[in-house]
Amino acid sequence: MRVILDTSGWLASVVKNDVFHQRAADFILEKPELIVPETVFEELIALLQYRFNRKTAQKNGEALLGVGLYLLNQKEIVASWRFFCQTKPAISWVDATLAVISQKLDLPIFTFDRHFKSLKLKVLP
Repeated sequence: MRVILDTSGWLASVVKNDVFHQRAADFILEKPELIVPETVFEELIALLQYRFNRKTAQKNGEALLGVGLYLLNQKEIVASWRFFCQTKPAISWVDATLAVISQKLDLPIFTFDRHFKSLKLKVLP
C-alpha cells in the first residue's frame, strides 16, 4: 500500500509517549510504501532536532532518506501555494503540499491531523 507521509504520522511512530504511538507503530509494521515529500522531511528533521536533539534528527533523517524523497515540481509548488492561500489558517504550507500531492497521486495521507479529513482527503490509519 502506498501512502503519503505526514509529519504527525512519523512523529507518533517515534515518540513513545505520543497518544497515537501504538497506532502509528502498528501501521509502520504493516510496511506501507511511504511517499516522503521534501516538505515533510524538512519539517520533521527540524522538529526532531528542536524537541529532542541532533542525533535523533539524524537517525530519523537517515531512515527517511533510505525511503527516498518526493521532490515537488514547479506546478505542484504553485498549486500548493494557491491551496495554502485559499484555505483556513490551520492549514500549514506543509499541509498544503500534502493535499496537492494526495490529490495528484490519489493516495491517502498517513497522519493524525484531523483537518485533512475536513479537506475531504483520504487519511490512514
